[in-house]
Amino acid sequence: AHQAEQAGCDEAILIRGGNETGRGGLISEGLATNVMLALPDGRGGTELVTPSLTSAPLLAGVTRHIMLKHEPRLRESPLPAEDLARATEVMFLGTTTLVTSITQIDGHTIGDGTPGPESRALLKMLLEAIQSGRDMD
Repeated sequence: AHQAEQAGCDEAILIRGGNETGRGGLISEGLATNVMLALPDGRGGTELVTPSLTSAPLLAGVTRHIMLKHEPRLRESPLPAEDLARATEVMFLGTTTLVTSITQIDGHTIGDGTPGPESRALLKMLLEAIQSGRDMD
């Protein structure tokens, strides 16, 4: 948290294992959020992935749980830190952040530097689930 603050960042992505740059490690979570990536699926589409609870130490997260329950494309899997570089979108999930797009990591722009279509659609889906009470199912 201190390193992120000194770098002028609002949040950080924790990488477990790997070398001092995180290379070879696994994405776990943010300081107060869960992480989700939109990754190219190799068939011209996008897959949504969040770190699995068994891949690295992380909290399950209420918002993450709602997303897993209501977004059938979202899957849990170990996420190598190197996936951050190939992600078309990186998102933080949390009770106060809801679905927040990350537009830059370590000086590298994610996508075109604006919230992408996946994050906008997921935020809309989450808000609809909350407003309709489906988040309590």
